[in-house]
This record gives sequence, C-alpha cells and structure tokens, in this order.
Amino acid sequence: MKKKSVKLLIACLLSCAGVASAAGAAGSVMSVKAASGVAENAPFYDGPMCSDKSSVTKRSDGSYAVSQTTGGGGTRLFYGDYVSGGAENAYLLDLTDTEITFSVDSLAAGQGIELAFMSFRQNGDMYPMQGYGQGFSVLLADDGGGNTGFCPRVSTFSLDGGYSPYTTTGNDYLVYNNTSPRDSYLEKDMKLHIFAGEDKLNIEIDWVRDGNNGAAYDYRAELPLNVLPVTGDYAFDYTKSYFMIGNSGAGMNMTLEDISEPATNAYYEKYGGKYHNSARYTEEYRIAANALGGETATGADVKEYYYTEMNFLGVDPSGMRKSDRYEYDAAKSISTAGFDEKALALKEEVFAGYTVDSDITNERDAIGAFAFYTKFSDRLTEYEVIANHIREALSEKDFGQKAVEASIAGFLEKYSAAVRENYKPALADYDKVLKEYAALSAFAKGMVSNYAALESWKEETLVEMKGLYYSTEGSYFTNEYDYTEEDGKGSVTKCYAGAVRNEDGSTKLLLSDDTTNRLVYGTDIKDGKWTDYAVNLSDFEMKFTVDSSAANARFAINFVSHRSALPYGDEINPGLSLFFRMGFDGPGSAGVALTETKGGIYPNSNPDTPALEGFTNDWGGFGSLKCAEGIVGKTITVRLAAEEAGVRLTVSAEGSADASILLTNEYLAAVFATEKGAIDTSKLALTFSVGEGMESYSGNSDIELTVKQISDEYADFTRELFADFETYKSSVAALSGKTSLTFDEIRSINAKSENIAVKEGLLRRYEAETLAAKKAELSAEALAKIDAMAIDYFKGQMNALAGVTPDNYIEKRTALTKFEEQWKVVTASQKELYAECADAVAAVEADIAGCGLAKGVIDDIAALVAKTPLPATIETLREEYAALKVRYEGLAEKYKAQVTNGDDFTAYGELLDAYDPAQSVENAIEKLFVDYATINSSNKNEAKEALAAVRAAYEELTESQKQEVSNFAKTDEFEEKIAAFEQSQIDYSVAAAFDREVVEKTGLYAEITAENKAAALADVAALKEKYEALTQAQKDFSEKYSLVGELEEKISAFEVQQTLKEAAEAVDALIAGIGRVENTSAFKNKIDAARAAYDALSAEAKALVSGLSALEKAESDYAALQESSEGSESGSSSKADSGCGSSIGALGGLMATVVLAAGAALAAKKKSDDK
Repeated sequence: MKKKSVKLLIACLLSCAGVASAAGAAGSVMSVKAASGVAENAPFYDGPMCSDKSSVTKRSDGSYAVSQTTGGGGTRLFYGDYVSGGAENAYLLDLTDTEITFSVDSLAAGQGIELAFMSFRQNGDMYPMQGYGQGFSVLLADDGGGNTGFCPRVSTFSLDGGYSPYTTTGNDYLVYNNTSPRDSYLEKDMKLHIFAGEDKLNIEIDWVRDGNNGAAYDYRAELPLNVLPVTGDYAFDYTKSYFMIGNSGAGMNMTLEDISEPATNAYYEKYGGKYHNSARYTEEYRIAANALGGETATGADVKEYYYTEMNFLGVDPSGMRKSDRYEYDAAKSISTAGFDEKALALKEEVFAGYTVDSDITNERDAIGAFAFYTKFSDRLTEYEVIANHIREALSEKDFGQKAVEASIAGFLEKYSAAVRENYKPALADYDKVLKEYAALSAFAKGMVSNYAALESWKEETLVEMKGLYYSTEGSYFTNEYDYTEEDGKGSVTKCYAGAVRNEDGSTKLLLSDDTTNRLVYGTDIKDGKWTDYAVNLSDFEMKFTVDSSAANARFAINFVSHRSALPYGDEINPGLSLFFRMGFDGPGSAGVALTETKGGIYPNSNPDTPALEGFTNDWGGFGSLKCAEGIVGKTITVRLAAEEAGVRLTVSAEGSADASILLTNEYLAAVFATEKGAIDTSKLALTFSVGEGMESYSGNSDIELTVKQISDEYADFTRELFADFETYKSSVAALSGKTSLTFDEIRSINAKSENIAVKEGLLRRYEAETLAAKKAELSAEALAKIDAMAIDYFKGQMNALAGVTPDNYIEKRTALTKFEEQWKVVTASQKELYAECADAVAAVEADIAGCGLAKGVIDDIAALVAKTPLPATIETLREEYAALKVRYEGLAEKYKAQVTNGDDFTAYGELLDAYDPAQSVENAIEKLFVDYATINSSNKNEAKEALAAVRAAYEELTESQKQEVSNFAKTDEFEEKIAAFEQSQIDYSVAAAFDREVVEKTGLYAEITAENKAAALADVAALKEKYEALTQAQKDFSEKYSLVGELEEKISAFEVQQTLKEAAEAVDALIAGIGRVENTSAFKNKIDAARAAYDALSAEAKALVSGLSALEKAESDYAALQESSEGSESGSSSKADSGCGSSIGALGGLMATVVLAAGAALAAKKKSDDK
C-alpha cells in the first residue's frame, strides 16, 4: 500500500477520534468533591433524607466498599446519580435478568442487609428515590449463629399497604458451609440472580464457591408477578426498577463486586464494555497512560498506550454516568507531556517481531503498532513497508467493519439519487447505519473503507434531498422569507419548511423542528422581488387539518406586516399570531391563543394596546378545541369577520366548541400603528411558524398541516372568473346555434372572451391550468363558427359601404367611422379570417375622399353658373371659372365622371367667352323672375340685392347699349313684387296680433256663469268690432276669429240652460207645495196643477226637475185614499167646487209662467241652432 493510502486511513481514524474528543470536551465536568460519603467515582447516592449515613469507596480492583453506620428506614443507598427534581439519572435495572455479586463484610448478630427493588413517586422537589415507593425487597437477616448463616426473606411493599412478607418455596436458609462448625459467611462472595419466568420472578442467591463449600445452602424463591404492587399511577415495573441498599440494624459493611443486567451492559457497550466497574476505554487508557509515563516503559507499553488512546479519544462522555464521567475527566487530566518523544525512542521495540511477511498473531498489539505509526508516519518512514503490511493484514480480518461496510454500500446504492420521497426513509436508515458504525471500536471504525463516502453522501446528497423534501416548488407557499443586498449582491434567506400541492387543491405544509422556520403564503424571492398573497384581516377564512405533530407541539398562523416577522421578543414588525398549543387542555386537544407578533407580547400584557375581553389565561389563551376522537385530522376553521366594534376572530373544529374573541377597532389600530403610519390590515402577509417564542415543543419531529382552503380576495377573484367562464361557455353554445350574428352579439361574446383573457393573466399556476382545461373542453367548431359569423357580419357591413357617390359620401363616411369603431371589438382569430379588411377600408376611404372632392366641384359649379355675368362681375366670374376648372380637371377620371353638371360648367364657360353687356343685363332681368318666382322672408333681401345689382349693371351701360335692353321696365314690376310681399308681411303681423288677442280673451271663459256672462258678452262685441276694422287681406290671414263665434254659442247655451232651469225650479216649487195627502178637491187641484206644469215642460227642462218621484207618489197616495172613501159625498160638493175654482186660478197663473219660460228656452235654442 502506498504511503498516501496509509495516511488516508490514519486520517480517518484520527477524525473519528477527534470528533468524539471534541464532543467530550464540550460536556460538563463533575466536581471531584463528594456531595456525601459516597465517592465521586461510585455510582451511588444516599440523598438528602439519608445524608452521611452511607459511604461508598471504590477499590483498585473496581469493587465498591459500602458502609452504613445506622439502619432502618432512614438509611438508604441508591444506585444512580442525584439530580434535584428529576429521575433521568437513576440507573434502572431490568430484572428480566439481573445479577448482583457482593459479600457481607460485617453485620451485627440478628441484623440484616436489605436489597430493595421498587418504583417511586416524587416527593416535592426531591429526587424520586427520596420519595415513597413500592416493589419488593430481599432481606438477608443474620440467623444469630455468629455470622454463619442467613434467613432470607422476600417482602412486597406498596404505597398503601406497607410491607407484606411473602412465603417462598424452597430452601429458607443461606449458609456458606453447613458442616460443623459452620464457616463464617463474612467476606464470602455471593451472587443474587433475579430473572423472569412466564408468570413470576425467580430469586436465587448462590455462593461463589471455591470448591470447599459443597455443604453450602443456596437460596431459591419464586415471586408471582400478580403479587407485585400496582397502587396508583406508580405501578411497579420490574423491567425498570430502582435499586436500593439498606440494613435493618445498627449498620453494616459490604463489598459490591458487580451489577450485571441488560440496561447496564448496554450502557457500557458504548465505552468498550465494563472493566473494573469502569468504562473499559477509560480504565484501559488510564492504566496505559500511567504505564507509558513510568520510568520503565517499554515498546509494548507504547503500543498499548496508542491503542487505548485511539479508543479513549473516540469516547463521547456526554451520556456517561456521574461516576464514569468523573473517571473519564480524571483520565483525561493525566499529563502526557513527553510521551511522543519517549514513544519514538522505543520505536525499534514497537516494531520488533514485525516483518513484511510476518503473520499477525496479536491483533491488539498490531493495531497499537499501526496507530503509533500513523501518528508519526513522517518520522517513521523506515517502517512504512512494515506498516503497510500490518494494515493490509488487518484489513483481511473482520473487526466488525465488514458488516458495516456492507450496510453502508447497500445504503449508498439505495439512496444514490436525491429523491424527495426518500428523505424520511433515508434519515431512518442513515441512523441505523450510524448506530452500526458507532458500535465498532475506534480501530474498526477506521477500517470501514466507505465511511468517507457515507460522510460525502451526508454532506451532499442528504442536503440536496432535504432541500427537495422541504421544497415549496409548485405550491402557493414559499420558505424564502428575507432578502438582503451587500456589495451589489443579493442574498435570499430560506429555511427547511416545505409545501406540497395535493391533487385535490389542498396543500400539505411540512414544518421542521426549528423556531426560525416559517412558510409564507406567496411567491419565491427573485431578484429581490416577491409577492405576498395578501389577506384581509377583516375578511378571511381558512380551513386546515393537523395531520401530525408531537403531543405538545405548538405552531402559529401569523398575520403580519412583513413576511419575515415571527412572534419573538425582538420582532419589530407589527402583526398578530394565532397559536395552537397541542395537548394544552389534555391529550388530543389544542389550546388557542393570541400573541402580538411585535415583541412576542400576549394581549393585555402590553401597556401600549387596549385590553381585550375573553381571555382564559395570562398567556393569550381564549379557548380550546377538544373532541372525543382528538383534534388531529379534524378540519379546523379560522375565520376573521368585520363587526361594527372590530373584527371577530373565531376558531372552530369538527365536534368541538368554538373559540372566539373580538379584536376591537381600538386594539387593532394600536397593534398595527407605526411611526410611518398605520399598516393596511387588508393586505397582510400570511405565514406559518413552529413553536412559541424560542421554544419549539416539537421534540425533533415535523409538524404536518394540510391547508384545505383559503378564502381571500384571490379566492373571490377566481370564483368570479370561473363564473364568467361558465357564462361565456353558455354564450358560445347559444351563439353557435345561430346562422348570423348582430354586432351587439359579437361585441358581447368578444368582451366576455377578452375579460377572461385579461383575468387569466392574473391567475396562479393551478387555477390557470384548471381554466386551460376548461377552455380545452370548448367546441373548437363552435368557436370557429362564431368567428366566421362575426366576419360575415363585417363583410356585409363593408359591402354596404360600396357605391360611394358625391351625393352619399358623407353618409358613407359616417358608416365607415362606425365600421372602424365596431372593428375594434374583433378578436385576433377573427381578424385572421378577414385579412383583406384593411385594403377594403382603404379603398372606401379613397372613394369617400374622391367623391368629396367631386361633390365640392359640383356644388361650386352650381353656384357659379347661377351667377349672371354683368359688367361689374364679368372678370371675377372668369377668374372663378378658371380656378374651378383646374379643380375639375384635377379629379380622377373615376370621380370626374360623377360630376353631373359638367356640361353646365362647359356651357357657362362658353357664355363667359361670348359675353354681351346689354344682353347680359336683359338676361339678368329675366333671371330675376326665374330665381325669385316667389318672394318670401328667406329670399326677400337677396332679391332686393339682385335687383339693385341688375339696375347698377344697367347704369354702367352706354346709352346705345341701354337702348338694346328691351325689358328694363320689368325691374319696376319686380320691385312691386317685393313691395307686395312686404305688405303681406305687415298684414300677417296685424292678423297675428289680432289672433293672439282673440286667443287670450276667449281663453278667459272656459265656462260661462251668471257672474262672467256680461263680461263675455262685452269681449265678444269688442272683438267683433276690431275684426270689422281689419282689411280684407288681414281678415284672410286671421286664423282664430272662429273662437269669437264659439264663445257666442257658449253664452247662448248658458242662457237657454238658465231658462230651462228656472222652469224646472217652478215645477219643483208646485210639487213641494202639495203637502200632506188629503181626500179633498183642494189637494186634488194641487196635484193636477203640478202635473199639468210638468207636462208642459220640454224634455230638456223635465230632466232638470228633481221632485218627479214625489209628485208620482202623491198621485198614487191620493188615488188609494179615494178608493177607500167612495159613497161619502153629502155636503162635500160645494167645498170641492169652491176649492177647485181657487186651484184653477192658481194653476192658470203658474201655467202661464211655465209656458212662457218654456217658450223662451225654445226660442233661445233655435237662435243658437241658426247660428
């Protein structure tokens, strides 16, 4: 083997030893002064209740000299270390198979030594062994025969029953030699062996014989398991038993040789086994160090020293018992000054007997020689070949390393790749491999050839695997919580907390046991930028489950102003932390508490924030979630909802009562106040963290949560978007069933599509994938059909734009503007179907522009040819004609052809060329009557101007030219035509004023009454008089004079009605005067007079009589009275006649009145009809 390979092995050996040594140096160092009479290097303690009543010293052979000065219950010596208030350092025995070797050195006659095995309950803050216990004891009571025999006795004892001697079967005596005279048992070794049977504990005490005690009596007993005490919560467990030594008399002395049982043996295996009741590696190193430090050291001492040093340096003392740690520290303090030079001086002795081909007959010696070489290989080059031979020879042998190498090789092959799912199994298997490795001796560890590969796997693959396991990739959470920049370089701070998105949309959160861990609801940090998925403290709901946690684990849901904030004492960012304290209110429960993140202060403990009501303890608790099956796996809901007085925080779980507290507005304002202003609580960061304060409570285990739902603004947004999509989907189905679309339908469907497209860009990964899947389900055929129908609509609109002319170009331009505005709603896919649209629009725009120019030319030609050339205007007209001709000729042929008055334009040019001044004036005079055939208010002034222009042109002619104008006199005729129109305007104004007065005055009499009849008659007379004063032309213009006649008729009708009413009232007066019915001629005359008067009325007057029914009743009653009194006529005729005469006279006068009234009414009516 090359020297480099040897160095590598040595480096491996030394690195293993060095790590262990460093760990040991970090541990505490026990005091060298005993706390009582028990020596520091003895694994016993007598405790504060029995202080100084027992002493223990360790002899050079490793045995313990035990002495007790008194006896009884006050003297107790315990196997273990004392730590106030805790039992973790008690050395519990597994009585499944326990051997205790000892001898009794002195004991008063009749007294006994008691070996007790028990469980204890704590008494105050004392070590549990000082409390009260229950279990059983073995008492070796002297039989009074001069220390020649014992009478053993087994007793049980419980918390409530005291001692109970148990009758055992078998030999009841323990005698070293039963021959006469019997030998003393003092200083004779005996072994107590306790071991478990199927349903009992076997208790055997045997003398450690020397061959001369064949007559010895050994002790045998069986203790059924069902008699072992089980009182209270401290049932005796024989697999975890405390061990106590006491005596029943005035004291005793004994030698304790050894205690051997599974737990103790397993303990010492870590330190090379037990040697002289010490850790072997410690004791052997001490002996070897003393030997090498002696004056007569040899080469063998050198090899033994470096062999034991290798093992000693590999010891981790942190788990040592008090006594072993004391000895370890003592051994470590041995001065090794000068050892190296002394060892090198003995190098020839060290390698004496070793050649390049010698067999290894003493492995320990060879290992020591090789360890010596490795330490000084640079100074022992002459022994390199021999050292390599030793190493190769040793490697062929199995010191236990081969099985470990095989385990490591299999492990590395199994977990060669960094796979997320393998992280936890790999950790468990890694611990198993490490335990196998740790069980090797230090030398065997150095022989493990692939341990370095395992270390590399740990540093590389395991770290990568851990990063994958606690990854947040693909979720809506991140473990990146801070970003710093230094020297222009950014650094992201992250932690081992993971989030895994499940297929159902929930997210598994993995929080490792570290209070600095946190998961943030948001994105990773990239280039110093990130997004917090902000939540609203006044409107928030989250559902989650606790899937796995330590029994007393704690975690927090934090609503904070910055994603890095944690509820610690030094936190400066405001926020609120909702804590869950698992097991806080009993197994399976979860206490719920609130903490102010800034400073980690519980509410009502902060003088700067108002107090809240509803807390159940001083640690922010405001309730507990409890259900029969436990809270793990139950859906927990955290809800924050605004109320008038603040925000209500409610935490609920399936099968549990709610926990709720009101966070008042004043409290929230104080919590989220900063020097820069109030924090916006509608946009807080949501994080999850481990532990409470600096305590994790998780016991090195992960907290696993599943977030099922977070209802926040984003959830509302996605619900709205998916609802919009369903509406869009329905619209697609409906429209695709049509044969054509309107613009409103196109605009609506495209707006819905655009709305979804815009919102889609705001979606997170999984919602985006869900929407993409939904969009994929849409019928491509239906979408294509909608696009095609949309384009058909626009093609139809474009076709309608064709046929632009000078007459419709403005209309077409308006239509094109509308088309272009509508085209804005077209989608990209639709535009692809009408790629030629832009060219079509350009063509229409060109036609509109060309026709617009043509229309201007047409209009200007019309205006020009309408102008009569006159001497004063002829040159101007010729200039206008020339300019217009340039424009006309400049038109494209396509648009020039649409100038409909081009011929007129040409003719006008010829007219200008052949201009005759006299003829021009004469033509202009005739043109006045053509252009102004009818004079009206719109053209009157223009006609006057035209007349003036013609007369002015005439005046500019020469006298001879004037003679040629034959129709100049017609200018006066035209002037009279204008004057006639102006007079008609005056007449119209007079008539209009008269009409306004008619409307005004007749409008006063909507109804004629007795009170306004006279005024109405006066107004009628006045209006008639004014009408007669008008000229006939003015009367012809009047349109409202008929209202005067209508008013006269209303007056006549009123007068007729008044006459009829008076006649009717006269008849009603006759009827009212009939009075009470009597069978007299006078009464009969009244009835007849009333009837005659009524019958004489016209039908119109009769309708106004209100007493007709009374008349008819009087007539009926009188007839009935007549029938009942027929035959009685004597003396009544004269009265009847007399009465009749008077009645006729009265009737005659009344009838005359009625007749006159009726006649007058009829005459008034006839007069009205005649009109």
